[in-house]
Amino acid sequence: TPAVWVTVPRNSKTISADFMLEIRGDSMQPKFFDGDRVLVKQSESICEGEIGVFILNNESYIKKMGRNELISLNPAYNPINLTEYDNIRCAGKVLGILDLQ
Repeated sequence: TPAVWVTVPRNSKTISADFMLEIRGDSMQPKFFDGDRVLVKQSESICEGEIGVFILNNESYIKKMGRNELISLNPAYNPINLTEYDNIRCAGKVLGILDLQ
């Protein structure tokens, strides 16, 4: 999908962010909903319990970092267990939802 440019308000969250992503799906409800745009600070790692953007085996996810697992906030989804054979990297820390209202 090609990049889309969006004009955003200048505030402490948007100044700290490096990029924005749109949420797809309901695995991070009730905090993030399908279609929400989240602000992300580029980072190669985040702390356990923080929400980040991860590239796992060429698929991207917004999940909470657990101990050797990626966790959905929606209890309908099981955690994604990470193994030594997985190709995983952190792309950034989610700062919050971009509110364009």
